[in-house]
Amino acid sequence: MDHTQNFKTLKRFCTIIIFLTILGCENKSNSNVSQDDHSRDIKYISSGLNNIKSQNQSRTIQLEILKKIEKRIDRLNNGKLKNKYQLKLSYHYLILEDSLNFRRSNQIARSLAEKLEDSSAVAASFWDLGDFLQSRNIKDSAYYYYNNSQKIYKALNQDFNTSRLLLNMAIIQKNIKDYTGSEVTTTEAIRLLKPLEKYKQLYSAYNNLGIIYNELENYEKSLIYYKKAESYLRSTNKTDLFPSLWNNIGIIYNNSGDYKTASNYYSRALSFNDSIVKNDGKLYAMLLDNYSYNRIKAKDTNGVLPVFKYSLNIRDSLNLLAGQIINKIHLAEYYVLIKDTSTAISYLKKAKAQAIESQNTRDVLSSLKLLAEISGNNSLKYANEYIDLSDSLYKEERETRNKFTRIRFETDEYISKSQKLSEKVTQISLIGVTVLLFISIVYIIFFIRLRNKELRLIKQRQNANIEIYNLTLAQKKNYEAGKEREKHRMSRELHDGVLGKLFGIRLSLDSLNDQINEEAVRKRKRYIQELKVISEEIRSISHELSLSETYEVNFQTLILEFIDQVKEQNENIFFDFYMEKSIPWKSVEDEVKMNYYKILQETIFNIQKHAHANKVLIRFDLFGKILTLTVTDNGIGFNKMNSENGIGIRNMHSRAKSINSNLSISNNAQGTTVCLEHQIT
Repeated sequence: MDHTQNFKTLKRFCTIIIFLTILGCENKSNSNVSQDDHSRDIKYISSGLNNIKSQNQSRTIQLEILKKIEKRIDRLNNGKLKNKYQLKLSYHYLILEDSLNFRRSNQIARSLAEKLEDSSAVAASFWDLGDFLQSRNIKDSAYYYYNNSQKIYKALNQDFNTSRLLLNMAIIQKNIKDYTGSEVTTTEAIRLLKPLEKYKQLYSAYNNLGIIYNELENYEKSLIYYKKAESYLRSTNKTDLFPSLWNNIGIIYNNSGDYKTASNYYSRALSFNDSIVKNDGKLYAMLLDNYSYNRIKAKDTNGVLPVFKYSLNIRDSLNLLAGQIINKIHLAEYYVLIKDTSTAISYLKKAKAQAIESQNTRDVLSSLKLLAEISGNNSLKYANEYIDLSDSLYKEERETRNKFTRIRFETDEYISKSQKLSEKVTQISLIGVTVLLFISIVYIIFFIRLRNKELRLIKQRQNANIEIYNLTLAQKKNYEAGKEREKHRMSRELHDGVLGKLFGIRLSLDSLNDQINEEAVRKRKRYIQELKVISEEIRSISHELSLSETYEVNFQTLILEFIDQVKEQNENIFFDFYMEKSIPWKSVEDEVKMNYYKILQETIFNIQKHAHANKVLIRFDLFGKILTLTVTDNGIGFNKMNSENGIGIRNMHSRAKSINSNLSISNNAQGTTVCLEHQIT
């Protein structure tokens, strides 16, 4: 049947797929690093990454340790764990300012995260890359990657990470003088941070707003935001941040002309002298410079110059170029105040050169503005430079702001398109899944019906075989019944005919008793005695014939007759047959006996056709509850691979399976053995 064959093919296909899947898993498992090595690698990596900063080792040694850790990470077979440690590794390269290794490891981490579809890890890699670019003053690229990262975190509803990235973006916007954009971004960050009660980040957000309004010269509003920042800072344990905040507040008062209050804030900040000098030389130098600058703004030059120069020395030692430029501009203002114009011009020219070298346009403008005021004959020249640079700077800042706006717009547009595309893909997927599900259901129903039909046909075939078997038995019983009727007829003939005649003879002989001849008497007695013996013999035969049990037609009879038929067809084959007498054939189901009979027929047929045997042993044994048929020949054997694909052997296996029996076929050069086993009840 074609449908049946299709069903069996499908079953084989599913079995092969499952087998290959299991085999693949085993091969994968075998190819992996041993579990012990894996555990040691994880312990080494985790310990190394956690302790590398606390060991106070040189940068070179730390980089060597990171290289060893990287090799261990490469050996890990757990994708998520590998990605986690790769991200940490790239972050350590970032801290150590190893640009090449950071770029490489960051890209590896992001590729792993994208392969694992781990959006959070992708966002983390973008964040680190943004920090790297920001540290190198590549503002537009830093902003781009910060924006990519915060969009992912926003989609994942990770508000804290989203707000921190918004703050980073807002600070970049402030630095390029996109004050409106920076305020909007900062406000968005504050909206997310307030419900989370993240006071340190709220401090940073309000501090950024204070700086924005200071740059816009809205000192009143700037102070409001600085005061809010201070209130949030007091809710944290970050007391080391107060000097920086007080420095910013001091700048506001200094710019607004309240030099006394500004001086008080600088003094409060400098009261942290020991901790600032130890932990933040950059801030300490800034405070000294701003404090001195505030003094000269208040027209107080007493003792200011040594402090200015001390601050400049700190910045020189720390290679703080931007701080050095500001310091020199402030020194120039000091020398202007004390009427030493030539020294002031000298400092301003140095500041201008350094500002141009570092592309610090703001400080170039500050230098040019002051030079235009004090340079006499060259004032017009510096004034024109100032105007030209200011115009170009304005255009550049406007283009940069537009560029940042485009970055956010294009990202939002891309996300919008991605969402629409995702929705479309989802719809197509749902339709596809629905259609596939419908086809699968139809397919399953079709095969269930086909299978049911096949089962019905198998049942019908089994019933037909049983019926044929029963008809064979019935035919044999009719034949044996005819034999029994003939035996009874012969018995009656013997009893009624022969015995009757003999009885008459005996009476006739008895009548001779009247003769008194001695010889006659002797002969008569002898004949009478012989007749009695014959009569008894005939009576005995008749009695035995009439009293013999009815010959029972049974399974053994069918087997014997089948063997006799085969013997007639193959005189060259010797058949040795044995059947154990204790086998309870009456309790064995007809279906079992019929299939045993058919399997024996098929086995003998195969021996006749293929084996070239001259001896066949057929045994029916009972081992406990196990009924066993064994057929052994001394033939040449057969090609098992080819024969097992033949219809005859497949039918034998199918019959054995239908009665829950075990069929085994063993083959060698000395012959073949077929063994069929069935547990009877």
